[in-house]
Amino acid sequence: GYAISLRTRAWIETHFGWLKAAAGMRQVKQRGLTKVEALFQLAMAASNLVRLPKLIAAGAA
Repeated sequence: GYAISLRTRAWIETHFGWLKAAAGMRQVKQRGLTKVEALFQLAMAASNLVRLPKLIAAGAA
């Protein structure tokens, strides 16, 4: 259980690191919870799109 938790935590941290570095969410320009939440969801969707080719290649192999 603990090993799975560590792997999951590392996976989540890489996504948050990508959000800060590439998606520009280190400091958001929007104000308000709904706007920031929408920006976060958009950035996570972009993160998934970046991962998609690698996942497709792994699924084909």
